[in-house]
Amino acid sequence: MRIAYLLMIHNNFDQVKWIINAIYTNDDYLIIHIDKKADYIFAQQIQQYIGNRPNVKFLTPRRMRRFGRSIVETELQAIRVLVDYYDDWKYVVNFSGQDYPIKPINDIRAKLIAEWPKNFIEVIAFSKMAERDPDDAHLARRLAFEIFGTVVTTRIRLPFPRTVDVKYKRSQWFMLTRDFCKWLLSDPATRQIENLVRYTSTPDELFLSGVDNE
Repeated sequence: MRIAYLLMIHNNFDQVKWIINAIYTNDDYLIIHIDKKADYIFAQQIQQYIGNRPNVKFLTPRRMRRFGRSIVETELQAIRVLVDYYDDWKYVVNFSGQDYPIKPINDIRAKLIAEWPKNFIEVIAFSKMAERDPDDAHLARRLAFEIFGTVVTTRIRLPFPRTVDVKYKRSQWFMLTRDFCKWLLSDPATRQIENLVRYTSTPDELFLSGVDNE
């Protein structure tokens, strides 16, 4: 089974190299996004370390903002590149520069083979989140936007339409099948949900998490 990895990074070359060495194989694909705010030397170190490996692609850099919509945009960009350029991968798995797999990649591959064609996203309903963490920011649905390099959350409540009412949130991490990714890029609901959550804080925890269509 061929796996694609999305790695979003911004600093600490030694740590990122450690992660790349843990997940990289000649048989898989690696998509790397380097934050546009990253130091030039760091970006140069990464590009030199990767060299001309044919199964690695770099995304066009954008400024990443914690709690902002740029994470969703980068995830979609990576999925689009993978679907357009490669047709033989089965799963895409996302990592940040501060992650490290706690199991060997071959063990992870074996698990995915055994569970195919499941998608792996940790999802929790808002109703359950209200019991676990009543102060969770998504429960209030406050209007948020990016300005001057940061995300500002207002006191204005953002109503979601009844036709696509987002009632779930997820963790930042996922393992998605190629078929799901193709559907994600082609279904009109994707753009609708992306626009719906882009003015919330941490929209990546809402996007992909599941919706109720009424």
